[in-house]
Amino acid sequence: MSATAERMRVERPSPQPPRKVRFHLRTAAQLMALDPPAWQLEHYLPESALTVLYGPPGSGKSFLALAWALTIARGVPWLECQTQRGPVIYVAAEGTAALGQRLQAYRDAHAITSPLDILFVRECVNLLAPADVVDLLGDVEAYLLDEQGKPSTGIPERPGLFVFDTMARAMPGGDENSARDVGLVIAAADAIRQRTEAGVLLVHHTQKVGELERGSSALRGAADAMFALRNEDGVITLECSKQKDAPSADPRRLRLVAVAPSCVIEPLEGAPPGLGPQVRQVLTTIREVAIEGATSASILTDSMRLPKGSLYRSLKKAIDLGLISKRGAKYSLTAAGEAESLTSRM
Repeated sequence: MSATAERMRVERPSPQPPRKVRFHLRTAAQLMALDPPAWQLEHYLPESALTVLYGPPGSGKSFLALAWALTIARGVPWLECQTQRGPVIYVAAEGTAALGQRLQAYRDAHAITSPLDILFVRECVNLLAPADVVDLLGDVEAYLLDEQGKPSTGIPERPGLFVFDTMARAMPGGDENSARDVGLVIAAADAIRQRTEAGVLLVHHTQKVGELERGSSALRGAADAMFALRNEDGVITLECSKQKDAPSADPRRLRLVAVAPSCVIEPLEGAPPGLGPQVRQVLTTIREVAIEGATSASILTDSMRLPKGSLYRSLKKAIDLGLISKRGAKYSLTAAGEAESLTSRM
């Protein structure tokens, strides 16, 4: 072999192993061929998305979060909006003492007798601690699957939604105003979504002053959808404040309806369960005879010619339904009662 050939043989680079692709490059045509985003709850909860439901104390956000969770667990519509059924993991780190009563009220209101595909966690899951997220996902998978990797409870192994009620209780010791701490919460939600393909719903509070969500704007930047709740005299308004990949849902008016031993959240439109003609008559009469928005039982008795027993039962029922408020000896219509009284006259 000549010296030149020998030198070329030595200098020739050795074959390199195939490079492992980390970032997948896609053409515009490939992107346009992808399926459009799907819904877990039509118009409200995108599939595998991060959604935030926020409102002040007493706005009904936990009642609404539970209603959304249960409709997804059942695979039934919510206010005519279709759902994609899947088991729900509800981390109830706040208000757990009343959770069983709320669940019983929902079952009674909807005449449910079969098991529900929802699992509750009453302990705090710290979203600032990656180990907590790993343990939660491991416990969920162990519960839903048997030793052969098959569904152990009849529930599909793929969860549809994780609910954290509230975000503040799911970041103990963290600072909601810190972009870093909120970023860790977002990262935990992303890890849950990537591992399970489920959506994550964070129940959150508003600022002390104003109607915006509390804490760092990093949460709004990362959320796929955000919904605000406010409660004004019994009328609960649900408004979409962000929907990243779809038109915003129209505002909805809701109300809390008393169903023993708790309440359920229902649309404001239409009569509450069990609203009878005497209650309707009371609502209409208060609207007609009230002076400066209020009236007394004696005036109602004279105007309606009802026995006192029947009147007071109707008044109590209307108060329980959030249609009438009582201050001292005076009765007045709430905003929900005002709306119902107008419906009664039609």
